[in-house]
Amino acid sequence: MSHKRFSVIPVLFVLILSTVPLFVEKVNAGEPIFMANTLVNWEEEMRTFKQEPTGIACTDEGRIYVSYSSGMSWNYDTYISYSDDSGSTWSGAFRIDDVLRDGNESNDDTSQAMPRIAVAPNGTLYAVWQDHRDKTHTQQIRIAWSTDGENFSRSVRIDPFKLYPNWDAQNPNIGITDSGRIVVAWEDRITSGSYWNVYCSYSDDGGVTWSEMVRVNTDNMHTRQHEYTRIAVHGGDVYITWHDNRGDGQYRPYLAASHDGGETFAAEKALSDDLELYNSRQWPSPAVDDSGNVYVTWRDKRSGFDEIWFTRSEDGGATFSDNKRVAIVPEGAEDWWPATAATGNGTVSVSFTRRVPTDETKDEGEIFFINSSDGGRTWDRLMRVDDTDQRWDDLTTQRKSIMMYDILGRAMVAWADERNGDRNNYYSDVWFSRHSGDLSGPNHLPKLYDVGFVGNFTFNPKVGSPVSPFFFSCNYSDEDNDKPLPGYPRLFIYNDTEGRDPLLPGPVVMEKAEPRDIDYINGAWYRATTILKANTSQLYYRIEVLEERATEVVSTPLLEGPVVDANPPVITVIQPSGETWLSESIVRCRVRVVDMEGGNVNPNSIKVRKSITGPDNLDKGVPLSSIVKIDNNTYTGYADVRLEDGKENYIQFEAKDMVRNQGYSEMVNIWLDSYAPYYSGIGPGGTQLYERVNCTIDWMDHLPGSTTPSTGMNVSSIQYSYKTTSGPYSEWLPPEGIREVANGTFRAWVNLDFENNGVYNYIRWRASDNIGNTRYTDDDPDHPNGGIELKIRVKVPENYPPQFVGDAYPDVIASPTPHFFWDDAFDEEGDTITYRVMVMKNGLQWTNWIDVGERTFFDVPDSVSLDPDWYVLRINATDGIGGFDLFDHPFRIVDKGTPPPEDIPVAGDVFTSRSDIVFKWPDTPSWAVMNITYWIRIGSSDWHGDVLDWTPVGPDPEFPLADLNLSFGIYSVQYMAENNGNFSRVSQSKLKINDYDIEPRWNGEVEKFYRGKGSGIRVELFNWATFSDNVTVKLSGEVVDRKWVYLNTDHYAVKTHRMLSEPEPSVVMITVFPPKDAGKGTYSITLTVTSEDGETVAVLDNITIKITDKDQEGFGGEITDTLHGLITDIFPFLKPLSPNLVSAVFLMFALMIVGLIVLLGIYVYRRSRIKDEKDPYAEQRQLYRELYGSEPTQEQLEEMMKESSVVDEVMSDLSEVEEEGPKEKTFDESFLESEKGNREE
Repeated sequence: MSHKRFSVIPVLFVLILSTVPLFVEKVNAGEPIFMANTLVNWEEEMRTFKQEPTGIACTDEGRIYVSYSSGMSWNYDTYISYSDDSGSTWSGAFRIDDVLRDGNESNDDTSQAMPRIAVAPNGTLYAVWQDHRDKTHTQQIRIAWSTDGENFSRSVRIDPFKLYPNWDAQNPNIGITDSGRIVVAWEDRITSGSYWNVYCSYSDDGGVTWSEMVRVNTDNMHTRQHEYTRIAVHGGDVYITWHDNRGDGQYRPYLAASHDGGETFAAEKALSDDLELYNSRQWPSPAVDDSGNVYVTWRDKRSGFDEIWFTRSEDGGATFSDNKRVAIVPEGAEDWWPATAATGNGTVSVSFTRRVPTDETKDEGEIFFINSSDGGRTWDRLMRVDDTDQRWDDLTTQRKSIMMYDILGRAMVAWADERNGDRNNYYSDVWFSRHSGDLSGPNHLPKLYDVGFVGNFTFNPKVGSPVSPFFFSCNYSDEDNDKPLPGYPRLFIYNDTEGRDPLLPGPVVMEKAEPRDIDYINGAWYRATTILKANTSQLYYRIEVLEERATEVVSTPLLEGPVVDANPPVITVIQPSGETWLSESIVRCRVRVVDMEGGNVNPNSIKVRKSITGPDNLDKGVPLSSIVKIDNNTYTGYADVRLEDGKENYIQFEAKDMVRNQGYSEMVNIWLDSYAPYYSGIGPGGTQLYERVNCTIDWMDHLPGSTTPSTGMNVSSIQYSYKTTSGPYSEWLPPEGIREVANGTFRAWVNLDFENNGVYNYIRWRASDNIGNTRYTDDDPDHPNGGIELKIRVKVPENYPPQFVGDAYPDVIASPTPHFFWDDAFDEEGDTITYRVMVMKNGLQWTNWIDVGERTFFDVPDSVSLDPDWYVLRINATDGIGGFDLFDHPFRIVDKGTPPPEDIPVAGDVFTSRSDIVFKWPDTPSWAVMNITYWIRIGSSDWHGDVLDWTPVGPDPEFPLADLNLSFGIYSVQYMAENNGNFSRVSQSKLKINDYDIEPRWNGEVEKFYRGKGSGIRVELFNWATFSDNVTVKLSGEVVDRKWVYLNTDHYAVKTHRMLSEPEPSVVMITVFPPKDAGKGTYSITLTVTSEDGETVAVLDNITIKITDKDQEGFGGEITDTLHGLITDIFPFLKPLSPNLVSAVFLMFALMIVGLIVLLGIYVYRRSRIKDEKDPYAEQRQLYRELYGSEPTQEQLEEMMKESSVVDEVMSDLSEVEEEGPKEKTFDESFLESEKGNREE
């Protein structure tokens, strides 16, 4: 078993020791025990799914049969195995049922189960089982027999044919009387339909024919289930037990007896004398000894625990003794499934399953055995049958044991066992054990065999070191099952061959390898582990033992023992020599390793250790590149070790022998300068704007900032070479100047003239250190491109293109539609930069170019929805006049991780006169589930950040503006939310800072208004602020409350008048319309103007109106009023104007319109007259154009005029035709035809 029951074991152990001996270890020496368990269904094909034993029998010759159900196929089948050596070995499995008589396994799609067996006086083996071979009808009870235990007859059905398919039969049991009558009892639903009742039938002709079955239980067959039927037979007496739930609904055991071979049965008797209601009593198991005493055991919960209880009858089942508990159950444990067997006169035993609670499972079961020699009046100690706990704590299940006695009076037990199975699929095997019985005769001396030892090393198990363990072992066996005395077996170790010079001060006591193994007959394995702290030598040993009933010590001879190697190998460094400068970073290091102490050199342990930071920091070492074996004791080899520049390089070799004695070589210090000088700052970079170019480079013999010792720069070796044509480079030349700019760093420069737009402008450099390591800038093996051949690009641009000088964000996003933003590009000339973006994947275009204008952010549209993968965001910055720059930003979409925060709701526009306010915006909806950081950007125009670039502001959605010192202006404020590098989309609000100053004006005159008539008051608004203002106007006063005075609108956009010499004010028209019943008098109106910031307010509180009746104006006044009413009905916006003004303007416009109509008529008439006078051939000209599509000549027009009389004549004829009928045509069309011909020519 692979687990330990930690917390339960100590408590459980104490409880058990205080009640009953749980473990068979408590058996005294020489007493009978259960032998080692054996596997019945040992064949591989039989070890699948669930095997469960149901029958056990023994012949007079000592053959033991075990029958069992097997789930090796989808359905159950019946099998039997036998043993001819008291259960030590078992035959293969033999099929009992005859479903497969045709040999076709595809037919085996039904279940045959619960096989139970009995041996007749003539030695014939009979087996009964439940059989459902006819799936369309009832389950049957069938029997077959065998004379050799392997081949069975064709089966015979015992139960009668049933009328209904639900009248099943199940759970058969078999017994055979001394006369050979075969009696079978089973459970059947015949007649009852849904309830099992107990029936019995017998055969006197070897199972060929069967008596009519009789019902055994006498209670109502239609009210309850009768189950767990078992049978016991003695002579001609038949005893059948079962349990049912009559009475209080709880199961109780019952027994019915027949003294005529099963032909008739007395009324059943209740076996339990417990009157406690609702106590479950199940699984009765009967047995009869050779004297005819009847014993029954069952599971009983009367004490609150699952226990095995017992009763007996000494008068053939007429009366039964008081119930008695068989064994005390430890707290928390459960005793289930008793199996009873009896022999002799009063010898009765019970095997059962004890379920012990553990930390890991509730399904553990262990098989126990208990015996009584006085008919159950007293019981012996409890004995363990299964040996699953013999070598380790077992948590698997052993259950449902069956038991009987063999011809020698030894108890035999079989059970279902999951020790080799998978508890998840309920796999079990059939296991067997036999009680050894009483032992007699003289005491036998024990035996020691399989004596040996082994070291800890596989190369030679007889060799070890003073710190490595040796494992000594032996098998101890005793025919009498006597165990060794405490302190035995014991081990002696000697330095000499005579056994007179012990290595250890005393013997080493050996321990039993499997503490729960008490089967000394089959041998128990003992072992001892010891460390032999000896100098290099050959050792010797022996083992002795004394068992508890003997006085003679049994000992092995003195045997050759371990070899102990106490010294490490000797290691010598061959190369390199120490404290010598080397120029190669990979140094070959050679070594020789020798071991002459018997442990041999372990070639795999030879390593070279290095440190590049001093002698105290050696690494763990690496194996050598090459190892050559001279012999088992001598090896040579080398390793190529990469070291670093400087004087802090150290190497040391290490090696072990085969018993792990560790040795080291001397430490070697190595100086290294392997690199040529480094260069940096090579320039110039980019395109130069002038032909005269300053070229520079920095040289050093170490990396910038390094303190590693080096040989230093050879300053005189710094040279350059250049070219401006397609020809070769110039010769190497010294630079114009060299100066030391840092410790060991030298800057060289030269000014050279290069061609404008030249394609062959190049420069290169070289330099050496003081030991000759030289580096060329254009041929540099350490450079990823093999070096830098610096091209000097000279071009004075007409336009400087924009340049990306920052980065784009973010890199990893858990959203298919991410938000990106980037730093502003730079333009030397300050040109306006616009952007467009494209998403790329695998170097290919994934989206089209998308214009984002001047915005420096981009939200992937929902229609694109990127799948998890790697992508590139390509950003194009252009100045609109030919200059552009591209920037590629790689990013990754992941399908899990932290998604971006949700977008921030727009805060709305903010209007203020102060520049020190705190700008606030709403929280993102994700604030409650994410650690949000808000970012803000401010620009002087939409989506720009020229005032404040993207700045994180923390978890609060606000930002103080005071430190920005913003002047009056209109700003774009953009804000977004970020969580773990993922950003929401950008929201924008407008921030307007203005010196608000609004002034309303009125002419100050008291205006008169008539009752029942409407008019207006004009108020002018002047805005003296820097920017326009959206104001709100409000009226108050008595006439306003009475709704005689009102505004058509209360919002006005007022442009700034600060910069205008003659400002055009915004006009507010106040409508005054007192009703006819309005009270006459003088009233005041207050006008309040509030600027868009909500704080700047101007008040005009001296507007005075007078309400009165209109004057008597006579007929002219009435006309004026009537006309004013008509006009204002059509144009309501004119109502505020006075009636006289509206009427006058209307009459003026009416007179003007009439005059224009008259003038237009005169003009049209005169034009038509002039045209007629100018062109007398107008009709002829028009006709010619329609016919020929061109202009006629003057002659043609005159000819057509002459024919006009003919046309008149034709028209006259046409009118006559209508009255008199058709006449001969007189119109001469030859002219037209000739003209047509002329035109065609």
